[in-house]
Amino acid sequence: MLNRSESSPRFRTYGAAPFNVVLVHGGPGAAGEMASLAAELAADRGVLEPLQTASSVAGQIAELINVIENQGTSPVVLVGFSWGAWLSLMSQYFPAHLAPDRPPCDRRLLHEEWRRVRDEALRLGLDEGWFQEMD
Repeated sequence: MLNRSESSPRFRTYGAAPFNVVLVHGGPGAAGEMASLAAELAADRGVLEPLQTASSVAGQIAELINVIENQGTSPVVLVGFSWGAWLSLMSQYFPAHLAPDRPPCDRRLLHEEWRRVRDEALRLGLDEGWFQEMD
């Protein structure tokens, strides 16, 4: 169920906190297309639905990171559809020189953190995708 009190022009929330599932729509221009999936997943978890509105790729990456950092609960599971899948990957590879200004990105990912996110994605039934292995 959509939490009307927790919606903004930049994102929607579904279910109860913590919001650690992030559904990123395709597009650009398809904001809101993940609403039905978000509502279904919200039965037992908190879901964020960022609404990408920026006119550039860099702007959309910044929007996505901003919503995750300010509304999400780490670690988050990013689920992207079409353009949203690509955008989700790009948001994870934000330029490294900016990492010191973006805790907790100012350090290497711990294997335990990676494992928890992978396990949560599998628990959610997201088992037909691809997981980048740790080095």
